Amino acid sequence: MLTLEKVPELYRKLFFLLLLIFLVIIIGTAGYMIIEPDYSNSLIDALFMTTITLSTVGYEEVFPLGDAAKIFTIILIAIGITTLGYGVSSITSLIVEGHIKNTFRDRKMEKAISKLKDHIIVCGHGRLGGHAVKELKNWNKTYVIIEHNQNVAESLKENDELCIHGNAVEDSVLIAAGVERASGLIAALAHDTDNLFVALTARRINPGLEIVSRAEYDNAEVKLISAGANKVISPTQIAGRRMASMLISPEVVNFLDVVVDASELNLTLQELRIVEGTPLDGVPIKDCCIPRELRIIGLKEPRGRMIVNPDAGTMLKPGQTLILLGEKEKIDELKKNNILRT
Repeated sequence: MLTLEKVPELYRKLFFLLLLIFLVIIIGTAGYMIIEPDYSNSLIDALFMTTITLSTVGYEEVFPLGDAAKIFTIILIAIGITTLGYGVSSITSLIVEGHIKNTFRDRKMEKAISKLKDHIIVCGHGRLGGHAVKELKNWNKTYVIIEHNQNVAESLKENDELCIHGNAVEDSVLIAAGVERASGLIAALAHDTDNLFVALTARRINPGLEIVSRAEYDNAEVKLISAGANKVISPTQIAGRRMASMLISPEVVNFLDVVVDASELNLTLQELRIVEGTPLDGVPIKDCCIPRELRIIGLKEPRGRMIVNPDAGTMLKPGQTLILLGEKEKIDELKKNNILRT
């Protein structure tokens, strides 16, 4: 299969081949009209003679040829065969080269995906899926993209993205993406029915998978949750709320944008689990080993209750999730020292 970057090159070669053939026909027609007197007054006869000569069909010439015309015919046949051979070989080599290159690339990619564990699968690389991939890349998360559009899939592969071309609703495609070893899945397909089938299939293959699904319509949320999605996001609902908030409390929205995406300030907002056996297990917040530079702005209980700005005397327990605000390096250091785990 040709890569996208090779398609313009193929068109250029085809255009050049057609141009060469056109020039050879003009030269042949003009040559017969000049060399052979019987063809001098008939453009059609000269063009016919050139055509049967180049195509080597073996039709009898319209008028008998003299020695000069016979020599010209030999030269014309040689030029025609050379031109056609050059064009065919150039196009064939381009196609074969692209096919071989893609075959080795796909095999290498399949091998890399087979070794992944705790990765994230993104189903659909449209506008929504593209933004999700960009965010995962910013957080250095490992991901695999499933894309149904062949041109988009080829473009992603050319950019060294781990991508599988196929329909995400099919079991074989999800398995090829390593769904049984994945930690999360983003169903970002355009239609709610497709996302529902993805959630249903992925949940059946991997019961412990964290699934976040897109919902185009509000009434699809309950169905997607029933199918196996852990969380459902409605892009239109979120966009509507945000637009209203920008008019009602613009500075609050700007502040939240800074907190969530504060790369220029070297700040990050991240959630971290408390695991049994770590230094945070069984100690109050005031005595925990989290540096003062990091702010604990939220604590989520195992059953789902969220505590905003928890009290210093709150006891930390396994299964709780801390919401931390601070420098990314400080949080990474805690994880590196096995104090916290994402």
